[in-house]
Amino acid sequence: MGNHHSHEPKEGGGSGLSTPRAGSRRGTTSRGSNAGSEHDKSEKPEKPAPTSMVPVEKLAKLLTQRSQKEDGINGITEKSFTKYLFPVYPELARAFYRAVHRAARCKNQHVPAAAFRAHCERVLAMLDDTDIVDTYVRMFALEDDENTVTPDGLRSLLHTSYKLSMDHYPEGPQTCLQINNTLSAVVNGCFNKKDTHSVGFVVRWLMEHCHRLIFPIHRYVVHMVATRHRELAAPGAGA
Repeated sequence: MGNHHSHEPKEGGGSGLSTPRAGSRRGTTSRGSNAGSEHDKSEKPEKPAPTSMVPVEKLAKLLTQRSQKEDGINGITEKSFTKYLFPVYPELARAFYRAVHRAARCKNQHVPAAAFRAHCERVLAMLDDTDIVDTYVRMFALEDDENTVTPDGLRSLLHTSYKLSMDHYPEGPQTCLQINNTLSAVVNGCFNKKDTHSVGFVVRWLMEHCHRLIFPIHRYVVHMVATRHRELAAPGAGA
């Protein structure tokens, strides 16, 4: 009997211990849910982040208006894109527009404003060096195969970067008499007498040897995409 009574407190003690555990779990859960709801509330004010993309919205709208007025197209035409976004660098304009057109899988010649916005937002958000180099190498890849680059494509990419760098010197536009030899040396070093290379190979080669050559293009593109709407919206701007 004594033993029997001595066992009962243990069982009671066991059940007694289990009750606080259950209570503590409930308490933890409620605190966790409260903390979660408080965390959700604290995160809500951060939602209006897309303000950074307002310039892209405005630019897309202005380019669409220009395309409608000048080309009679409800979208963004290559003509308006080149004329109003990259008028000084038609090679860059052609490559960028082709990249937008390809990414959106457009069936028409023009690009929808939504596709233009999406592509520009992706470009503006890029931070990784490899992603940046890959993006611009693809822009200058073969027109019918974005995964293949020719020596001419790489040369065009590098020449665009050279032009952008030399045109924006504080002292005014500069030139280099040896630029053709320099570009040939870089292109030959990458292709080594081959007719084509994959985008991946060219990106890896550039990242290893001279990836900074591509950054002037990215800086210029980001600047134009983020600020060009101001000039286009100014009174008397455009045709």
